[in-house]
Amino acid sequence: MRVGGYAYRILTANLLEISQYGILSLALPIQSGLLLVTSGGVAPSVAKYIAEGKDVLKSSFVFFTLASSVITIFLIILVFLFSPFGEEARIPLIIASLAIPFGVLISVLTGNFQGERKYGRMCFVLSFEQVMRIILALLLIGLGATGAILGSTLGFVVSLFLAFILMPFRPSFGKEYKEVVLFSIPASLTAIGAFLLYNIDTLCLGWLDTYRNVGLYNAASPTARIVIGISVAASASLLPLMASSDQKEIYWRQSQRFTTFFLFPATGILISMPEWILKLLFKDEFVLAKNSLIILAVGMFFFALYTLSTSVFQGLGMPSIPMYILLVSAILDIILNVILIPIYHINGASMSTSISCVYAFFMSILFLRSFGFKFEIKIILRAFFAVLIPLFLWYHLQGFLGLLLGFLLYTSSFVLIKGVTKDEIDLLLKWLRA
Repeated sequence: MRVGGYAYRILTANLLEISQYGILSLALPIQSGLLLVTSGGVAPSVAKYIAEGKDVLKSSFVFFTLASSVITIFLIILVFLFSPFGEEARIPLIIASLAIPFGVLISVLTGNFQGERKYGRMCFVLSFEQVMRIILALLLIGLGATGAILGSTLGFVVSLFLAFILMPFRPSFGKEYKEVVLFSIPASLTAIGAFLLYNIDTLCLGWLDTYRNVGLYNAASPTARIVIGISVAASASLLPLMASSDQKEIYWRQSQRFTTFFLFPATGILISMPEWILKLLFKDEFVLAKNSLIILAVGMFFFALYTLSTSVFQGLGMPSIPMYILLVSAILDIILNVILIPIYHINGASMSTSISCVYAFFMSILFLRSFGFKFEIKIILRAFFAVLIPLFLWYHLQGFLGLLLGFLLYTSSFVLIKGVTKDEIDLLLKWLRA
């Protein structure tokens, strides 16, 4: 899902003027926020109760249809009356809001797939959604930022029909949805905190800076955030296991190995060759965001580890813990952005977000320990030492050859220092096939 969203940004950034891409980047948080809130709140809640054998799909679908429609109408009226980012951004913001009901209902259905461990169907629907967003946006890109966001909105619409085909059922209004709603409230608030942490920098730039700087920053920001997809992939599988398995500690440990194995080289590549990456993916002007990319890559490394920990809390039925952590982190992020953006512009936004992400990670460590879970320091240190020499190689050998040689060297080093054993690989494969 994140790869598709990133591909959408790359294509639109290269086809639009930087200022137009900046306007689009101010509208996209509505939809990215929608994805975060629903995938972080609604989908895990449905998945949890489906995994426990409760039939919550039909009534949840009806309730969230009504609730999301009301929210959409309210948001459209709000944007129509008050345009916080100027007149040019008003229409794109309204069009972006129209995607909310469709995205929420897709999350209800994919949450059902997740709870039943039908990960293939879940991934297929989410992948189809991203592909259609890209195709339709490219067809309408001639209309500028407005056409790009319209294509993205239509992508949600057509994807909902696909989800219905894969999961046919007759919606009905019952009382089962109440459990899902009650559980999803703290999880959704957690996702709102994540949304703020992801997007408050962009929104503050739109308020305090220029459309052009918003556009530049939104080359660096989504590029850095793509590493979070590594922990999200592990979390999607970990949540049902934490809710139903009696081997929670084992699965938690293996999810850390999976995440750190890919997270360290991904972060190292972003830090060591930011200029080459930005020139490869975007127009040459976007290289001005290279320092922001380095700063954000560090912050997103810690936030990826925090994201993995949220599945533990949600699976144990304590979603309020990551909610409190993220809400405090989001408040910290807002304060820092208001202070630092007028001084350092896009680098100020990067520093604000990264500091807030580091705070979220260390707070999650403290809470995990109180429930008998911990981050395995040995796992993290082994991955760290394994990536040191490849990091030097990536810095001095910019390009695809350096990427390939560095990753091969990293993998070999990771195995040599016993970062993973054969039994652990077998267990990880069993987990992924479950």
